[in-house]
Amino acid sequence: MKKFILALIASAAIMTAHAQAGSWLLYGNVSVKADSNASTIWSFSPGVGYQFNDNWTVGINLSWSQTSLGLTAAGNPDVLNTYWGGPFVRYSRPISRVFYWFTQLNLNYMGQYETPGSSPSDNKGTGFGATITPALGINVGKGCALNFSIGSLGYSSMSITPQSGESSVTTNNFGLSFGQVFTIGFSKNFGGHMQKGNMEPGSDLRGVKDTSDDDK
Repeated sequence: MKKFILALIASAAIMTAHAQAGSWLLYGNVSVKADSNASTIWSFSPGVGYQFNDNWTVGINLSWSQTSLGLTAAGNPDVLNTYWGGPFVRYSRPISRVFYWFTQLNLNYMGQYETPGSSPSDNKGTGFGATITPALGINVGKGCALNFSIGSLGYSSMSITPQSGESSVTTNNFGLSFGQVFTIGFSKNFGGHMQKGNMEPGSDLRGVKDTSDDDK
């Protein structure tokens, strides 16, 4: 009986081991936001990076976002499409064996275009931006984790050219979206080494004498 209890404790320790130095990070996030104009904005953001020590990860992030702008005069959906990609750096710290927090800085090239139904694309633009996002992670086992955030701090500069042939316009936006957007994601770390205090499966049971008869 005691050995069975020890096995359960060992399993829990393995399930909550967090990412280690020298590992590769693969993640994907999905975000949903409702802005002040009652438009729904969703985005998908995958990324890959290398964790070169116990706290720092660097890599490449990509994102695709769509914003519903309502209907055109012809009754067709009007959608703003935005894409961006570039390097990121992430700093993470464990809170416990289950929870950790991290802050990620993205530096991105950005582009956009509007698709007003069957009409040609309009309001095309390119630019750059940066976002800082704090988040909470929950280890679920073997390098896998669920990640949650409720907003970010960001800046973007876009040069937009309307389809009508008007002169391009540069827009600069500085945004704070905490409490306005919800993001959920999944991440997986591959490789690396075990941090001090973490154990391989069953390692804390090696050399433990079978005391199953002690409770009889």
